[in-house]
Amino acid sequence: MSAQSYVNPAPSRRFGLRERLLVALFLGALATVLVAVVGWISFQRVVGSQQAIIRDTLPAADALHEAVRGNARLAALAPRLARVESGAELAQLRTLLADESARIRERLAALQSPHVEPELRTRLQATGEALAVRLEAMGDTIATRLALRASRAREAEALREAIDALDGLARMHTENATALLVTTLTSLLQPPANSAAAAPAPVTGAERAAARDRLLDLDLDTLERMHELTLTVHGLAFLIDRLDEVDSAARLQAARAELARHLNLLERRVRDIPDPGARAQGLQLHDAVARALADGGAVDLRALEIELRARSDGLQNEVGSLTTELDALAGELIHRGGRILASAGSAAERSATSGLIAFGVIAAALLLVTAAVSWHVLRRHTLGRLLALERATLALAGGQRDVAIDTSGDDELASLSRALERFRNDAIERDRLAEALRLQQQELENQVLARTAELREANAALARETAEHATARVAAEKADHAKTAFLGTVSHELRTPMAGILGLLELLETSPPDAERSHYLAQMRAAATLLLELLEDMLDFARIEAGGVHLDTLAFSLRDAVNDVFAVQGTRAAARGLALVADIDPGVADVVVGDRRKLSQILLNLVGNAIKFSDEGAVTVRVSRGAQPDVVCFAVEDHGIGIDPARQAEVFEPFVQVREGGRHHAGTGLGLAVCRRLVRAMGGEIGLVSAPGQGTTVSFELTLPVAPRPVAEQAGPVAEHEPAPLAPGHCVLVVEDDEVNRMVVERFLDGLDQRSICVSDIQAGLQVLNERAVDLVLIDMNLPDGDGREMLARMRALAPHTDTPAVLMSAHIPPHQVDALLAAGFGAFLSKPFSRARLRAVLAGLLAGTGPQADAARGSAPAAEAAGSTAELVDRDFLRAEEEALGRAVLDDIVRVFRTQGQALTDALIAGSRAGDAEQCARLAHKLRGAAFNLGLARLGNCAARLEQEIRQIEADGALAVRVQDLVGVYGQTMTALAEILDAAPRQPDADPA
Repeated sequence: MSAQSYVNPAPSRRFGLRERLLVALFLGALATVLVAVVGWISFQRVVGSQQAIIRDTLPAADALHEAVRGNARLAALAPRLARVESGAELAQLRTLLADESARIRERLAALQSPHVEPELRTRLQATGEALAVRLEAMGDTIATRLALRASRAREAEALREAIDALDGLARMHTENATALLVTTLTSLLQPPANSAAAAPAPVTGAERAAARDRLLDLDLDTLERMHELTLTVHGLAFLIDRLDEVDSAARLQAARAELARHLNLLERRVRDIPDPGARAQGLQLHDAVARALADGGAVDLRALEIELRARSDGLQNEVGSLTTELDALAGELIHRGGRILASAGSAAERSATSGLIAFGVIAAALLLVTAAVSWHVLRRHTLGRLLALERATLALAGGQRDVAIDTSGDDELASLSRALERFRNDAIERDRLAEALRLQQQELENQVLARTAELREANAALARETAEHATARVAAEKADHAKTAFLGTVSHELRTPMAGILGLLELLETSPPDAERSHYLAQMRAAATLLLELLEDMLDFARIEAGGVHLDTLAFSLRDAVNDVFAVQGTRAAARGLALVADIDPGVADVVVGDRRKLSQILLNLVGNAIKFSDEGAVTVRVSRGAQPDVVCFAVEDHGIGIDPARQAEVFEPFVQVREGGRHHAGTGLGLAVCRRLVRAMGGEIGLVSAPGQGTTVSFELTLPVAPRPVAEQAGPVAEHEPAPLAPGHCVLVVEDDEVNRMVVERFLDGLDQRSICVSDIQAGLQVLNERAVDLVLIDMNLPDGDGREMLARMRALAPHTDTPAVLMSAHIPPHQVDALLAAGFGAFLSKPFSRARLRAVLAGLLAGTGPQADAARGSAPAAEAAGSTAELVDRDFLRAEEEALGRAVLDDIVRVFRTQGQALTDALIAGSRAGDAEQCARLAHKLRGAAFNLGLARLGNCAARLEQEIRQIEADGALAVRVQDLVGVYGQTMTALAEILDAAPRQPDADPA
């Protein structure tokens, strides 16, 4: 409600409160005008005094104070100018000094006050000009000194370089003199020719006397002169370094004399150097150092620098005197100005006093008039009514609504009374509205209570969720405990076969060559196979957990995939007396599209588990059509121990194993976890049906569309390769420092009907070559007394062996260095480890005169070999030799391990090429190369080696993927050829362990 609504003005009003107040204000205004007139007259005199001060005295005083402050800044900057050390700092300080000098001269020129004596002003200005001139001269002197210092620093650096060269020359000839002295002493200490001691070259008496004379007359004197040369060079270096510390002409003259003395001694000792070339070099360096004493040399530059420093110090003293004189003159002027200011202040104070007296009289009269008007108007006509309104207002504020209000009259207070009456009526109405609001608030409180109850229910739900989270945390902790238990299990599982292998090896060392040793070998193979399976499970799980699963969709044969699984697991099944049965529905398409490698991995794990947990019966793999198009159902059945229904959901979790009573089966507990991840990655689901003692059936479904066309036939059989003939009885020298490698090469040569001579270092090899003829030399790269290249060079220096073939052996020569080694004279290069077949091929080539060749790891074959070479995929001789040495069972195990490892490596290569990780692909290609050569797979090894060498030059990811696909294609052809060769070859009896 607006204030206007409380007022009901009367149509006419008599002489009221407003009129009375206007009269009182008019009288006050008249008094104020009177006060203003008197004040203006009084303070005019004060203004005149202040204007004189402001116009004349204060500007002069301000200029003098500013000049004194600038003078103080100049006095502070002058010592800094004398100590400046760089051109940038000098330029900055000169700018500051010039600015300060200009400001001082400007302030002194502004001293135009009549109170400043002309003589003092002239002296101040002259002092300021002289100060500016001295500072400018001081800046020029210091700039010249800095330029001289830079020139002397360059000269000193050249002197130090010459002295460092002289020091190196002196040290070298001192060491040479010492070596000659030691040689002479050694010859003197040898036994005489008639001594009983056996010596290869006895010293005669004449030789001993000559050596003694040479020692006394020449060697000791030369050593002494070279030592004196070294000390002289050190003395010169010390004197040059001390030039910076010379601060007077007398000391500089002494330093010049000392330098001359050392230079004369240096020239004499340099001329004593026996080597003419070194002596000439020393004299040149002596001349370079002697330039320090020449005109314009380091000593003259230091003298000029000392003179300039003395000059700058004198200018600094003059600047100090001038600043002191300027301060004194300015102080005198400031003192005189102070007296003038005091006089003007006294005049202003007198004027102010007279004005205050006038103000006091007028103020007293105004006070009497104001008091009379206030008593008449306020007390009688206003104050009483205001007090009545105050009492009514306080009563209304205290809650009393029936208070009486006098609204009589027609002035402003009457209007205020009527407004208060209206306020009282409105307060009564507000009380009524407040009661209604209270009732509404009560209703709102009831609603709040209802919402609080709902919030309490929500909190209860939140508490339930918190409890569920706690349960989940407990489950996570259980999983962590399961991983901990897994580590303990794996530790036990890895130690168990390893302990068996070590124990069997110890038994083999002491057992006779009979059937018992063959039994030990079979047990060792089983323990090693178990250890490999444990590691493969862990690696598969870690790879899936770290990088997920990458799928390759290619056409493949389902029946071939199942048969490959049976081929891998057949040995284990036969060892446990189990049959492997494939039940494939004829309605299932043979050629489908999917990831064959992942499917084979799943089936290998499931069949392996079935074999592990079965003691009798058969393991059956069933393949049938699913309910949906392109869906294929797989089931692996066994008649093993079965699984309790309460634990069937757990077996697909990582690190969980099934136990039969208290019996523990070897393994990591990761096989089924890997299978479930692979099946889900391929878009399927896996489950099992089992009962204790009744076997287990693990089944899964995958979507495998029928291939649009049949799988292309693999390449035909590899052409038979006949090795070059190698005649028996050649004598081969083996220079190898490692005892195990020597033994391996010696056994290989014995197996090839060759004679061998084994030594461990270059010296022993050369001794053999001096004593007898050999047909070929095998040289290791790193030997105790040199390397293979040194051995070859020293061998070629022997007349009978300038053309003897030499083969270099090493385990760490990069492929790109092989060509350089062959160019150095080696006939071939063997990369360790190498097979007996590879050694035979190298010997046959060199001893038959077919020319030099490099090992398969050389990697410098033409690029066409990777795409369409006719080189043999599989070295049949190597396989035959390995089968003869190890037995067919061990060879099959090696092939199986290589197939598994190669599959994993090619999968990782494909994933790395798609991710563009060239470094990872290089490492994987290196592993595949080594594994291929160890199995005699030459073309695959060459292809992997070339990819490893050239992978860093491949810039586009697409090109990398194409190269990797080529390698994977060669791997597939190689595995097909290897399987065909092994299937076609008749099984040889296992090798005798002896």
